[in-house]
Amino acid sequence: MKQNAAPYLELHIFNGKRLDEGFIDAFELSEPEVVELNQKLEEASRRLDELSIQAASFQIGPGGTQLIVHVPSFPSEGGAVHDELLQAFAEVLGPEKYKEFSEISGDSVESAFGSFGLADTTYTMNLVPTRDGNGGNIYAIRETSSLPLGATSEFDSPLPAVSIPEAFPVLSHFIPSNSIQPKG
Repeated sequence: MKQNAAPYLELHIFNGKRLDEGFIDAFELSEPEVVELNQKLEEASRRLDELSIQAASFQIGPGGTQLIVHVPSFPSEGGAVHDELLQAFAEVLGPEKYKEFSEISGDSVESAFGSFGLADTTYTMNLVPTRDGNGGNIYAIRETSSLPLGATSEFDSPLPAVSIPEAFPVLSHFIPSNSIQPKG
């Protein structure tokens, strides 16, 4: 790791489903290392989405105006994905860099990707959109998660229809066909 990187700061490792540029710079990763780790991150994300979809249940809310998707925790399966991802980091970084990575990563890894199946998550999507200034449909999505030790989070995301599959792939899997439209 670069000598001028402050050891007491928690480093951002991820930027979405990819490595953060600050992490790449601090650990002086080569292009092949970045490519390999980004592939492993994308694979972990895809596998966790698949596991979430397999575990999920859904229902249409009152009057057909809401889609509610519940994803219970799946710690064993998610833990396996977590361990495989950390193994990939260990192999790519090597023993010295991996030791530093482990010391400064804090909760960054464990809290990424829906906490690797530890979180019990419910997505609630209003199927009746509001309109943006251009006449486009905006769908309100609430994500509520709780972890085994009692930590909870709740996020509201108003999104256009085209953004939902990438932002919420698990929720997107359960959206009834023809129920969301880009324009009103």
